[in-house]
Amino acid sequence: MIQTNFSFLDLQYEKPDVEILKTAINNLIFELKNSENSNQIIEIIDTFNALSNNFQTMHALSQVRNSLDTNDIFYTNEVQFFNENSPEIEALSTLFIKELVIVPFLEDLSEKYGKHYIELLKVKVKTIDSIIIDLLKKENALTFEYNQLLGKAKFDFMGMTHNLSSLVPLMSSLDRTIRKDANKMYWSFYEANLDQFRGIYDQLVALRHEMAIKMGYQNFIQMGYDRMERTDYTYKEIQEFRKNILELAVPLFKKLKKDQEERLGLCDYKYYDANIQFKTGNPLPKGDVETLVGVAKEMYAELDNNTSEFFNMMIDEKLMDLDTRSGKQPGGYCTSFNNYKKPFIFANFNKTAHDVVVLTHEAGHAFQYYMSAQNVVSPTLQWSTAELAEVHSMSMESLTLPWMENFFKEDTVKFKYDHAVSAFSLLIRCCVLDEFQEEVYSNPTLTPQKREDLYKVISKKYGSDADYDGVLILENGGAWYRVMHLFFGPFYYIDYALAQICAFQFQKLSEDNKELALEKYVDLCKMGGSDNFTNTLQKINLNNPFKSNTLKDIVSYVEKYLNQFDVKNL
Repeated sequence: MIQTNFSFLDLQYEKPDVEILKTAINNLIFELKNSENSNQIIEIIDTFNALSNNFQTMHALSQVRNSLDTNDIFYTNEVQFFNENSPEIEALSTLFIKELVIVPFLEDLSEKYGKHYIELLKVKVKTIDSIIIDLLKKENALTFEYNQLLGKAKFDFMGMTHNLSSLVPLMSSLDRTIRKDANKMYWSFYEANLDQFRGIYDQLVALRHEMAIKMGYQNFIQMGYDRMERTDYTYKEIQEFRKNILELAVPLFKKLKKDQEERLGLCDYKYYDANIQFKTGNPLPKGDVETLVGVAKEMYAELDNNTSEFFNMMIDEKLMDLDTRSGKQPGGYCTSFNNYKKPFIFANFNKTAHDVVVLTHEAGHAFQYYMSAQNVVSPTLQWSTAELAEVHSMSMESLTLPWMENFFKEDTVKFKYDHAVSAFSLLIRCCVLDEFQEEVYSNPTLTPQKREDLYKVISKKYGSDADYDGVLILENGGAWYRVMHLFFGPFYYIDYALAQICAFQFQKLSEDNKELALEKYVDLCKMGGSDNFTNTLQKINLNNPFKSNTLKDIVSYVEKYLNQFDVKNL
């Protein structure tokens, strides 16, 4: 019997028996081939989903516990077990899906689960096959190697031991000497391990290109889009989107950078100054982890009954781990344990404004899953595609802005200004990384040095280059090695830009009509992934980010929003 209320700390891990699971899926494939009506097929799908949910839950649990302590040998081995076996289970599951999409009762399934469900099944079978199982295993091993490398970073700085996450606050210190030294220390890790970073990424590109060729693609680009389950647009629309960003958003981005330099009053602005917005220091949240969670609890209680119930559950059932500590993987994410229909938030608080941003951002992901798991029948559709998922998270950041005074007190103006600048600047960073990846996978034989040269050219094109003050890895175009998505999820990063434009729309609507904005947002979360990105936006009357007029409106809104803040003397 599935447990519905639990503490994450007591959640039991059980390694799946892969052979038993394979036999069960093969039996379902046989049943599917011999099914006589749609009711039988639905029962078979339910059984398949139950098997998949259990495998997913144990996989997610092993990954979370490995993230919490990358030095834990047991969960390190368990993640490696899943890295080795998941491709085989996924390939076998794809055989099940291949039979499913040719059943004579497909229209009945479309009526029950929706048209998008069928679209996702069809795109899934394009990207997985037994002929690439060994390559998928190697891909998993390489991303795991990258992850473990980051988790083992350790620095002795100013009399304390730091990891990559805990060093970040010092990188934006008001003391310029400290932030300069902290930045150099941070990047020294990437310089010291450059050969390993280069090697991992070089192998990943080659592997992914080989997979694409074996699966019948020209290169990995379209395969990457299919793996991202993009059924309603292609890289052609993304290319046009980047062109619009370059034309319409980059001018304001450059102006904001110039404003920052003037505000700081530095005659020799360097890369390590980019992390500080104000000469009086960056906004800082007031309180430790426990205090901030308490403030968030009050905020979600005031926001909506649904958010209140959700966040209380996250606290009561220990479904968040927010502290930074030695051996913990850097970064933040949200995952789920599908057997229990519960999300989990992983983060690294480091006493910067990012603590509040990552909490609200990941809470947006978690809230969406919490709502859709109660309202969407198919587990396949309870999580959405990535760009829509980021709408949930980034819009939660926007909708909670009225409560930021509770977190930042006298630094509230600083935070709201900095949050908007960071969110807008993200549009440019996403386009740099996306164009970089498109070029990399179009030219998979580029050497590591050629890739780094390429990154420098693209960064300069979008106005996001800087004076790197002799730090070789940055001067040589290696800043992107710190971006985990390029290793784990190729072509993911542009989703943040698409989503941010939607989040700005929610922010604007919330200023005009808070109740309507919240109503739309809750409806959006209830839908989960039941439809594709563009159709879902249409259902809640959000403007399509691919249209240039949408971007024009957002650039105008952001500029007007920022102009209301008097930050020259801050």
